[in-house]
Amino acid sequence: MKKTICVFIALLLLLSLAACTGKDKPAPTEAPDGTSQPQETQETARVPDFSYDPETDFDKRFLMNGNVSTLLETEDVYYFRPHGDHFMYWCEKDGSDYGVLCGKPECEHDGGNGEAKNEDCNGFLGMDGKQFSWIADGKIYYMQGLPLGRSEECCRIYRMNLDGTGHEFVRAIPWPETPYGDNMHPQRMIYHRGMLYFLLFGGYIEEGEPMQPLMAAALSLDGDEIKFMYDSGPVMAFYGELCPVGEYCYIFAWGGNLTTKIMRWSSVTEQTETVYEGDELGIIAKFWVDQTGTVYAASKYEEGVGQNAVLRLENGEWEKVMLFDDPDIHYSIRAVSDGVVIARDYREYERDMGRDIDLWVRRFDGETLYKGKLPMAWIGELEEKYGGHITLERSMLFCGNENELLALYETLLPKPLGREFAPTCYVLVRYDITENGLNEVRLCETRHWIIEDYFG
Repeated sequence: MKKTICVFIALLLLLSLAACTGKDKPAPTEAPDGTSQPQETQETARVPDFSYDPETDFDKRFLMNGNVSTLLETEDVYYFRPHGDHFMYWCEKDGSDYGVLCGKPECEHDGGNGEAKNEDCNGFLGMDGKQFSWIADGKIYYMQGLPLGRSEECCRIYRMNLDGTGHEFVRAIPWPETPYGDNMHPQRMIYHRGMLYFLLFGGYIEEGEPMQPLMAAALSLDGDEIKFMYDSGPVMAFYGELCPVGEYCYIFAWGGNLTTKIMRWSSVTEQTETVYEGDELGIIAKFWVDQTGTVYAASKYEEGVGQNAVLRLENGEWEKVMLFDDPDIHYSIRAVSDGVVIARDYREYERDMGRDIDLWVRRFDGETLYKGKLPMAWIGELEEKYGGHITLERSMLFCGNENELLALYETLLPKPLGREFAPTCYVLVRYDITENGLNEVRLCETRHWIIEDYFG
Protein backbone atom coordinates (compact mmCIF):
# COMPACT_ATOMS: atom_id res chain seq x y z
CA MET A 1 0.00 0.00 0.00
CA LYS A 2 2.80 2.40 0.89
CA LYS A 3 4.49 1.61 -2.42
CA THR A 4 1.28 2.49 -4.33
CA ILE A 5 0.96 5.82 -2.49
CA CYS A 6 4.58 6.73 -3.22
CA VAL A 7 4.13 5.97 -6.94
CA PHE A 8 0.98 8.14 -6.99
CA ILE A 9 2.77 11.09 -5.31
CA ALA A 10 5.69 10.75 -7.72
CA LEU A 11 3.31 10.92 -10.68
CA LEU A 12 1.74 14.09 -9.27
CA LEU A 13 5.18 15.70 -8.88
CA LEU A 14 6.10 14.81 -12.46
CA LEU A 15 2.87 16.35 -13.75
CA SER A 16 3.53 19.48 -11.69
CA LEU A 17 7.07 19.78 -13.05
CA ALA A 18 5.85 19.28 -16.59
CA ALA A 19 3.41 22.14 -16.15
CA CYS A 20 6.29 24.42 -15.13
CA THR A 21 8.59 23.58 -18.05
CA GLY A 22 6.89 26.12 -20.32
CA LYS A 23 6.19 23.59 -23.10
CA ASP A 24 2.54 24.66 -23.13
CA LYS A 25 3.43 28.38 -23.06
CA PRO A 26 1.58 30.39 -25.75
CA ALA A 27 3.64 31.26 -28.83
CA PRO A 28 5.18 34.75 -28.95
CA THR A 29 3.19 37.40 -30.77
CA GLU A 30 4.71 39.99 -33.05
CA ALA A 31 4.89 43.53 -31.65
CA PRO A 32 3.76 46.41 -33.89
CA ASP A 33 7.40 47.36 -34.51
CA GLY A 34 8.17 43.90 -35.88
CA THR A 35 9.83 42.46 -32.74
CA SER A 36 8.39 39.48 -30.92
CA GLN A 37 7.19 39.57 -27.37
CA PRO A 38 5.55 37.00 -25.04
CA GLN A 39 1.78 36.91 -25.10
CA GLU A 40 0.44 38.16 -21.77
CA THR A 41 -2.08 36.05 -19.93
CA GLN A 42 -4.70 37.37 -17.54
CA GLU A 43 -2.53 36.27 -14.59
CA THR A 44 0.64 38.02 -15.90
CA ALA A 45 -0.94 41.13 -17.47
CA ARG A 46 0.90 44.21 -16.25
CA VAL A 47 -0.89 47.46 -15.46
CA PRO A 48 0.83 50.23 -17.48
CA ASP A 49 1.92 53.37 -15.62
CA PHE A 50 0.60 56.65 -17.05
CA SER A 51 0.92 58.61 -13.80
CA TYR A 52 2.46 62.08 -13.48
CA ASP A 53 5.03 63.03 -10.85
CA PRO A 54 6.09 66.70 -11.03
CA GLU A 55 9.33 65.85 -9.23
CA THR A 56 10.56 63.52 -11.96
CA ASP A 57 8.41 64.00 -15.05
CA PHE A 58 8.60 66.41 -17.96
CA ASP A 59 5.79 68.99 -18.05
CA LYS A 60 3.96 68.16 -21.29
CA ARG A 61 2.33 71.59 -21.48
CA PHE A 62 5.52 73.01 -22.97
CA LEU A 63 5.51 70.72 -26.02
CA MET A 64 2.68 72.60 -27.70
CA ASN A 65 3.21 73.63 -31.32
CA GLY A 66 6.82 72.52 -31.29
CA ASN A 67 7.84 74.96 -28.54
CA VAL A 68 11.59 74.96 -27.89
CA SER A 69 11.75 77.52 -25.09
CA THR A 70 12.52 76.26 -21.58
CA LEU A 71 10.13 77.00 -18.73
CA LEU A 72 10.74 75.45 -15.30
CA GLU A 73 8.69 75.88 -12.16
CA THR A 74 9.35 75.74 -8.43
CA GLU A 75 7.08 76.79 -5.57
CA ASP A 76 7.74 80.53 -5.91
CA VAL A 77 9.79 80.99 -9.07
CA TYR A 78 9.73 80.31 -12.81
CA TYR A 79 12.98 79.72 -14.67
CA PHE A 80 12.81 80.86 -18.26
CA ARG A 81 15.06 80.55 -21.28
CA PRO A 82 13.62 81.71 -24.62
CA HIS A 83 14.54 79.89 -27.79
CA GLY A 84 17.79 81.31 -29.21
CA ASP A 85 18.72 83.08 -25.97
CA HIS A 86 22.13 82.58 -24.37
CA PHE A 87 20.91 83.15 -20.80
CA MET A 88 18.70 81.57 -18.17
CA TYR A 89 16.30 83.98 -16.43
CA TRP A 90 14.26 83.79 -13.28
CA CYS A 91 11.02 85.52 -12.32
CA GLU A 92 8.89 85.68 -9.20
CA LYS A 93 5.50 84.04 -9.67
CA ASP A 94 3.71 87.18 -8.49
CA GLY A 95 5.44 89.20 -11.22
CA SER A 96 7.28 91.41 -8.74
CA ASP A 97 10.81 90.82 -10.01
CA TYR A 98 12.84 89.05 -12.70
CA GLY A 99 16.33 89.00 -14.18
CA VAL A 100 19.23 86.95 -15.46
CA LEU A 101 19.96 84.01 -13.14
CA CYS A 102 23.18 85.46 -11.76
CA GLY A 103 23.94 86.86 -8.31
CA LYS A 104 27.30 88.48 -9.07
CA PRO A 105 26.95 92.10 -7.88
CA GLU A 106 29.22 93.62 -10.55
CA CYS A 107 28.13 91.39 -13.44
CA GLU A 108 26.63 93.03 -16.54
CA HIS A 109 24.72 89.79 -17.28
CA ASP A 110 23.20 89.97 -20.78
CA GLY A 111 23.61 93.73 -21.08
CA GLY A 112 20.00 94.00 -22.21
CA ASN A 113 20.62 91.67 -25.13
CA GLY A 114 19.96 87.94 -24.94
CA GLU A 115 22.37 87.34 -27.83
CA ALA A 116 25.36 88.72 -25.92
CA LYS A 117 28.18 86.31 -25.05
CA ASN A 118 29.21 87.26 -21.54
CA GLU A 119 30.60 83.89 -20.53
CA ASP A 120 31.58 85.23 -17.09
CA CYS A 121 27.91 85.62 -16.16
CA ASN A 122 26.45 82.76 -14.11
CA GLY A 123 23.29 82.93 -16.20
CA PHE A 124 25.15 82.37 -19.49
CA LEU A 125 24.43 78.89 -20.86
CA GLY A 126 25.41 79.34 -24.49
CA MET A 127 22.89 78.74 -27.23
CA ASP A 128 21.49 75.26 -27.72
CA GLY A 129 17.81 75.82 -28.31
CA LYS A 130 16.78 72.29 -29.27
CA GLN A 131 17.25 70.87 -25.79
CA PHE A 132 15.08 71.47 -22.72
CA SER A 133 16.58 72.14 -19.31
CA TRP A 134 15.18 70.41 -16.23
CA ILE A 135 15.29 70.44 -12.43
CA ALA A 136 16.35 67.37 -10.46
CA ASP A 137 17.78 66.95 -6.97
CA GLY A 138 17.47 70.68 -6.33
CA LYS A 139 19.63 71.66 -9.32
CA ILE A 140 19.04 72.97 -12.83
CA TYR A 141 20.44 70.71 -15.54
CA TYR A 142 21.21 72.08 -18.99
CA MET A 143 22.96 70.94 -22.16
CA GLN A 144 25.55 72.49 -24.40
CA GLY A 145 26.18 71.35 -27.94
CA LEU A 146 29.64 70.86 -29.35
CA PRO A 147 31.14 72.59 -32.40
CA LEU A 148 30.03 71.31 -35.78
CA GLY A 149 31.82 68.19 -36.92
CA ARG A 150 31.74 64.56 -35.83
CA SER A 151 33.24 63.61 -32.47
CA GLU A 152 32.63 60.93 -29.87
CA GLU A 153 30.18 63.25 -28.10
CA CYS A 154 27.12 65.03 -29.47
CA CYS A 155 26.58 67.26 -26.41
CA ARG A 156 27.41 67.65 -22.73
CA ILE A 157 25.21 67.96 -19.66
CA TYR A 158 25.95 70.47 -16.91
CA ARG A 159 24.11 71.52 -13.77
CA MET A 160 23.99 74.49 -11.44
CA ASN A 161 22.31 75.55 -8.21
CA LEU A 162 18.90 77.18 -8.33
CA ASP A 163 20.53 80.59 -7.76
CA GLY A 164 22.81 80.17 -10.78
CA THR A 165 25.98 79.31 -8.85
CA GLY A 166 28.04 76.13 -8.78
CA HIS A 167 28.15 75.20 -12.45
CA GLU A 168 29.62 71.74 -12.92
CA PHE A 169 30.00 69.13 -15.65
CA VAL A 170 27.78 66.06 -15.30
CA ARG A 171 28.41 63.84 -18.31
CA ALA A 172 28.80 63.65 -22.06
CA ILE A 173 26.18 62.19 -24.38
CA PRO A 174 27.74 59.76 -26.89
CA TRP A 175 27.09 60.23 -30.57
CA PRO A 176 24.43 57.71 -31.67
CA GLU A 177 25.58 55.09 -34.16
CA THR A 178 22.85 54.77 -36.82
CA PRO A 179 22.45 52.97 -40.15
CA TYR A 180 22.77 56.38 -41.85
CA GLY A 181 26.34 57.16 -40.85
CA ASP A 182 27.15 60.78 -40.06
CA ASN A 183 23.92 62.09 -41.60
CA MET A 184 21.82 61.93 -38.41
CA HIS A 185 21.90 64.72 -35.83
CA PRO A 186 20.37 64.50 -32.32
CA GLN A 187 17.78 67.18 -31.58
CA ARG A 188 14.77 67.82 -29.37
CA MET A 189 16.18 66.37 -26.14
CA ILE A 190 13.70 65.82 -23.29
CA TYR A 191 14.50 64.52 -19.79
CA HIS A 192 11.89 62.37 -18.05
CA ARG A 193 12.21 59.93 -15.12
CA GLY A 194 15.93 59.40 -15.47
CA MET A 195 15.76 58.97 -19.25
CA LEU A 196 16.91 61.34 -21.97
CA TYR A 197 14.63 61.04 -24.99
CA PHE A 198 15.60 62.60 -28.28
CA LEU A 199 14.90 62.70 -32.01
CA LEU A 200 17.47 62.30 -34.77
CA PHE A 201 17.02 64.08 -38.08
CA GLY A 202 19.17 63.83 -41.19
CA GLY A 203 19.27 64.41 -44.91
CA TYR A 204 21.27 62.88 -47.72
CA ILE A 205 21.06 61.77 -51.36
CA GLU A 206 20.73 58.09 -52.21
CA GLU A 207 20.81 57.04 -55.89
CA GLY A 208 19.80 60.54 -56.88
CA GLU A 209 16.85 60.64 -54.47
CA PRO A 210 16.67 62.89 -51.38
CA MET A 211 16.28 61.01 -48.11
CA GLN A 212 15.35 62.45 -44.73
CA PRO A 213 14.94 59.66 -42.16
CA LEU A 214 13.63 60.21 -38.65
CA MET A 215 14.68 58.25 -35.60
CA ALA A 216 13.73 58.36 -31.92
CA ALA A 217 16.09 57.22 -29.17
CA ALA A 218 16.37 56.86 -25.41
CA LEU A 219 19.36 56.96 -23.09
CA SER A 220 19.40 56.40 -19.34
CA LEU A 221 21.23 59.28 -17.69
CA ASP A 222 23.20 56.68 -15.75
CA GLY A 223 24.01 54.53 -18.78
CA ASP A 224 25.84 54.57 -22.09
CA GLU A 225 23.64 52.36 -24.28
CA ILE A 226 21.41 54.31 -26.66
CA LYS A 227 18.18 52.44 -27.38
CA PHE A 228 16.36 53.20 -30.62
CA MET A 229 12.61 53.46 -30.17
CA TYR A 230 11.74 54.17 -33.82
CA ASP A 231 13.41 54.25 -37.23
CA SER A 232 11.45 55.49 -40.22
CA GLY A 233 13.89 53.89 -42.64
CA PRO A 234 15.54 55.70 -45.59
CA VAL A 235 12.46 57.69 -46.58
CA MET A 236 11.24 61.27 -46.56
CA ALA A 237 10.02 61.88 -43.01
CA PHE A 238 9.57 65.59 -42.48
CA TYR A 239 8.90 65.98 -38.80
CA GLY A 240 8.51 64.28 -35.46
CA GLU A 241 7.64 64.99 -31.84
CA LEU A 242 8.11 63.26 -28.50
CA CYS A 243 5.79 63.23 -25.50
CA PRO A 244 6.80 61.35 -22.32
CA VAL A 245 3.89 60.08 -20.21
CA GLY A 246 4.49 57.87 -17.18
CA GLU A 247 6.61 54.89 -18.21
CA TYR A 248 6.07 55.68 -21.89
CA CYS A 249 7.50 57.96 -24.50
CA TYR A 250 4.97 58.72 -27.23
CA ILE A 251 6.41 59.26 -30.70
CA PHE A 252 4.57 61.29 -33.33
CA ALA A 253 6.01 60.88 -36.84
CA TRP A 254 4.86 62.46 -40.11
CA GLY A 255 5.95 61.21 -43.51
CA GLY A 256 6.28 63.03 -46.81
CA ASN A 257 2.72 62.07 -47.77
CA LEU A 258 1.49 63.56 -44.47
CA THR A 259 0.70 60.12 -43.09
CA THR A 260 0.77 60.29 -39.29
CA LYS A 261 2.05 57.50 -37.10
CA ILE A 262 1.67 57.56 -33.30
CA MET A 263 3.70 55.05 -31.30
CA ARG A 264 4.71 54.60 -27.70
CA TRP A 265 7.83 53.03 -26.23
CA SER A 266 7.83 51.58 -22.72
CA SER A 267 10.88 52.16 -20.55
CA VAL A 268 9.85 49.03 -18.62
CA THR A 269 9.42 46.51 -21.45
CA GLU A 270 11.55 48.45 -24.00
CA GLN A 271 8.92 47.61 -26.63
CA THR A 272 7.40 49.99 -29.19
CA GLU A 273 3.76 49.68 -30.17
CA THR A 274 1.75 51.59 -32.76
CA VAL A 275 -1.46 53.19 -31.50
CA TYR A 276 -2.46 55.00 -34.71
CA GLU A 277 -1.51 55.25 -38.36
CA GLY A 278 -3.44 57.25 -40.94
CA ASP A 279 -3.86 60.56 -42.74
CA GLU A 280 -6.97 62.02 -41.11
CA LEU A 281 -5.14 64.82 -39.29
CA GLY A 282 -1.86 65.46 -41.12
CA ILE A 283 0.70 67.02 -38.79
CA ILE A 284 -0.50 66.85 -35.17
CA ALA A 285 1.09 69.81 -33.40
CA LYS A 286 -1.73 70.43 -30.92
CA PHE A 287 -2.22 67.34 -28.80
CA TRP A 288 -2.38 65.98 -25.27
CA VAL A 289 -1.86 62.51 -23.78
CA ASP A 290 -3.66 62.20 -20.45
CA GLN A 291 -2.90 60.00 -17.42
CA THR A 292 -4.83 57.07 -18.90
CA GLY A 293 -2.86 57.09 -22.15
CA THR A 294 -5.72 58.65 -24.12
CA VAL A 295 -4.61 60.94 -26.96
CA TYR A 296 -6.51 64.17 -27.72
CA ALA A 297 -5.79 66.37 -30.73
CA ALA A 298 -7.15 69.33 -32.67
CA SER A 299 -8.92 68.52 -35.92
CA LYS A 300 -7.15 68.81 -39.27
CA TYR A 301 -6.41 72.37 -40.36
CA GLU A 302 -8.71 73.69 -43.09
CA GLU A 303 -8.05 76.88 -45.02
CA GLY A 304 -10.55 79.52 -43.95
CA VAL A 305 -11.75 77.35 -41.04
CA GLY A 306 -8.72 76.59 -38.93
CA GLN A 307 -9.17 73.81 -36.36
CA ASN A 308 -12.49 73.96 -34.55
CA ALA A 309 -12.98 70.43 -33.18
CA VAL A 310 -11.29 68.32 -30.49
CA LEU A 311 -10.79 64.66 -31.32
CA ARG A 312 -10.05 61.69 -29.08
CA LEU A 313 -8.25 58.52 -30.19
CA GLU A 314 -10.21 55.39 -29.29
CA ASN A 315 -9.06 51.96 -30.48
CA GLY A 316 -7.08 53.47 -33.33
CA GLU A 317 -9.95 55.69 -34.54
CA TRP A 318 -10.55 59.41 -34.03
CA GLU A 319 -13.87 60.53 -32.58
CA LYS A 320 -15.11 64.10 -32.16
CA VAL A 321 -15.64 65.07 -28.52
CA MET A 322 -16.00 68.87 -28.69
CA LEU A 323 -16.80 71.54 -31.28
CA PHE A 324 -16.01 75.24 -30.88
CA ASP A 325 -19.15 76.61 -32.52
CA ASP A 326 -20.37 80.16 -31.92
CA PRO A 327 -22.88 82.15 -34.03
CA ASP A 328 -20.93 85.41 -33.68
CA ILE A 329 -17.23 84.53 -33.50
CA HIS A 330 -15.31 82.04 -35.63
CA TYR A 331 -13.03 80.16 -33.21
CA SER A 332 -10.00 78.00 -33.99
CA ILE A 333 -8.02 75.90 -31.52
CA ARG A 334 -4.73 77.36 -30.34
CA ALA A 335 -3.73 74.63 -27.88
CA VAL A 336 -4.80 71.29 -26.44
CA SER A 337 -3.24 71.31 -23.01
CA ASP A 338 -3.50 69.88 -19.49
CA GLY A 339 -7.19 68.97 -19.41
CA VAL A 340 -8.17 72.16 -21.25
CA VAL A 341 -8.55 73.36 -24.82
CA ILE A 342 -7.72 76.96 -25.72
CA ALA A 343 -9.34 78.52 -28.80
CA ARG A 344 -9.18 82.05 -30.19
CA ASP A 345 -10.89 83.99 -32.96
CA TYR A 346 -9.60 82.62 -36.24
CA ARG A 347 -6.83 84.41 -38.14
CA GLU A 348 -5.45 82.88 -41.32
CA TYR A 349 -1.92 83.80 -40.31
CA GLU A 350 -0.77 84.17 -36.72
CA ARG A 351 1.99 86.71 -37.28
CA ASP A 352 1.04 90.34 -36.55
CA MET A 353 -1.62 89.06 -34.19
CA GLY A 354 -3.33 92.31 -33.32
CA ARG A 355 -4.49 93.06 -29.80
CA ASP A 356 -8.22 92.49 -29.95
CA ILE A 357 -8.27 88.75 -29.27
CA ASP A 358 -11.30 86.66 -28.29
CA LEU A 359 -10.45 83.62 -26.19
CA TRP A 360 -12.50 80.54 -25.31
CA VAL A 361 -11.12 78.08 -22.73
CA ARG A 362 -12.94 74.82 -22.08
CA ARG A 363 -12.28 71.63 -20.14
CA PHE A 364 -12.20 68.31 -21.96
CA ASP A 365 -15.76 67.63 -20.76
CA GLY A 366 -16.94 70.78 -22.57
CA GLU A 367 -17.37 73.06 -19.56
CA THR A 368 -16.36 76.67 -20.29
CA LEU A 369 -13.74 78.08 -17.92
CA TYR A 370 -13.43 81.43 -19.67
CA LYS A 371 -14.93 83.11 -22.73
CA GLY A 372 -14.12 86.72 -23.51
CA LYS A 373 -11.33 89.10 -24.44
CA LEU A 374 -7.71 88.19 -23.79
CA PRO A 375 -6.25 90.79 -21.38
CA MET A 376 -3.36 92.62 -23.05
CA ALA A 377 -2.49 95.39 -20.57
CA TRP A 378 1.14 94.25 -20.60
CA ILE A 379 1.62 95.72 -24.10
CA GLY A 380 0.62 99.17 -22.89
CA GLU A 381 3.02 98.84 -19.96
CA LEU A 382 5.90 98.00 -22.31
CA GLU A 383 5.00 100.82 -24.71
CA GLU A 384 5.16 103.25 -21.83
CA LYS A 385 8.50 101.77 -20.76
CA TYR A 386 10.08 101.87 -24.23
CA GLY A 387 8.32 104.97 -25.51
CA GLY A 388 6.68 103.79 -28.71
CA HIS A 389 4.51 101.32 -30.56
CA ILE A 390 5.09 97.59 -29.97
CA THR A 391 4.18 95.05 -32.67
CA LEU A 392 2.77 91.77 -31.44
CA GLU A 393 4.25 89.22 -33.83
CA ARG A 394 2.98 85.91 -32.47
CA SER A 395 2.45 83.75 -29.41
CA MET A 396 5.25 81.19 -29.42
CA LEU A 397 3.60 79.18 -26.65
CA PHE A 398 0.08 79.16 -25.25
CA CYS A 399 -0.75 76.40 -22.77
CA GLY A 400 -2.42 75.87 -19.42
CA ASN A 401 -4.65 73.93 -17.09
CA GLU A 402 -7.87 74.59 -15.18
CA ASN A 403 -6.20 77.19 -12.97
CA GLU A 404 -3.89 79.19 -15.23
CA LEU A 405 -2.71 79.90 -18.75
CA LEU A 406 0.89 80.61 -19.74
CA ALA A 407 1.76 82.58 -22.86
CA LEU A 408 5.09 83.44 -24.45
CA TYR A 409 4.80 86.36 -26.87
CA GLU A 410 7.24 87.52 -29.52
CA THR A 411 7.12 91.28 -30.05
CA LEU A 412 9.07 93.98 -31.87
CA LEU A 413 10.05 96.99 -29.76
CA PRO A 414 10.22 100.54 -31.15
CA LYS A 415 13.21 100.91 -33.47
CA PRO A 416 15.81 103.10 -31.75
CA LEU A 417 17.04 106.21 -33.54
CA GLY A 418 19.92 105.37 -35.85
CA ARG A 419 19.25 101.63 -35.75
CA GLU A 420 18.28 99.72 -38.87
CA PHE A 421 16.33 97.02 -37.09
CA ALA A 422 13.95 96.86 -34.15
CA PRO A 423 14.91 94.52 -31.31
CA THR A 424 12.82 91.44 -30.63
CA CYS A 425 11.36 91.18 -27.15
CA TYR A 426 10.04 87.94 -25.67
CA VAL A 427 7.41 88.41 -22.97
CA LEU A 428 6.22 85.72 -20.56
CA VAL A 429 2.69 86.27 -19.20
CA ARG A 430 0.52 84.19 -16.88
CA TYR A 431 -3.28 84.44 -16.80
CA ASP A 432 -4.91 83.15 -13.60
CA ILE A 433 -8.41 81.79 -14.23
CA THR A 434 -10.74 83.24 -11.60
CA GLU A 435 -14.49 83.61 -11.10
CA ASN A 436 -14.14 87.18 -12.31
CA GLY A 437 -12.24 86.32 -15.49
CA LEU A 438 -8.52 86.23 -16.32
CA ASN A 439 -6.06 87.92 -13.99
CA GLU A 440 -3.01 88.97 -16.02
CA VAL A 441 0.53 88.81 -14.57
CA ARG A 442 3.53 89.93 -16.66
CA LEU A 443 6.39 87.72 -15.46
CA CYS A 444 9.49 88.39 -17.54
CA GLU A 445 10.81 90.05 -20.68
CA THR A 446 14.03 89.50 -22.62
CA ARG A 447 15.43 91.48 -25.56
CA HIS A 448 17.35 90.37 -28.63
CA TRP A 449 19.29 92.60 -31.00
CA ILE A 450 20.30 90.91 -34.22
CA ILE A 451 24.08 90.78 -34.47
CA GLU A 452 24.43 93.21 -37.38
CA ASP A 453 22.40 95.79 -35.52
CA TYR A 454 23.94 95.16 -32.10
CA PHE A 455 27.50 95.69 -33.28
CA GLY A 456 26.63 98.38 -35.86
